[in-house]
Amino acid sequence: MSRHLGEQKETLAEDVALIRTEVDHCQTILARMTGRARKIAGEPLELISVEALIHSTIDELTDASRIDLVMPKEVAAVDVQVPPDSLAQALRGLLQNGLDASGPEGRVHLSVAKGVDRVRIVVHDEGPGMEAATFERAGEPFFTTKEPGRGMGLGLFLARSVIERLGGTLQLDSSAGAGVTAVVELSTGNQSSA
Repeated sequence: MSRHLGEQKETLAEDVALIRTEVDHCQTILARMTGRARKIAGEPLELISVEALIHSTIDELTDASRIDLVMPKEVAAVDVQVPPDSLAQALRGLLQNGLDASGPEGRVHLSVAKGVDRVRIVVHDEGPGMEAATFERAGEPFFTTKEPGRGMGLGLFLARSVIERLGGTLQLDSSAGAGVTAVVELSTGNQSSA
């Protein structure tokens, strides 16, 4: 393109430079994701307490102080057999989405509860929520509501993939003006230290 610009070279050169920069940025992100995907695919299952899983998830976030955690002791002691890094990354993505949506002063509410053979993790943000058209597309690969450079539209898609691969579920609920709630349910395999 640069060679064929001719007279318009000056005005279009900036556009071509921007395209080159964005392509390089995409290549870097895809290379990073490919490396993570290889690691995730080969990560063995480990028995880990819900408490350790949740804390390893939160500890990696820069805005962790804006997360309100409710995790009763009897839930914290429950063990789950999961790939810990992969699942923590998936949960971290949900929390980061909530933090981003809530704005710099908003809070994200994280609660963990226990059923007979399941652990339920609920992430609720104080953001504006999603319009119906946006909600329908949430989780589609490369669909994002974030401004350029802030997201590729893969976090929710990858989180759902990891959770479903473990036999769990990820459900979203939202309405405009009421934030977004993400509900993750994981099997405990009837293994509990409580």
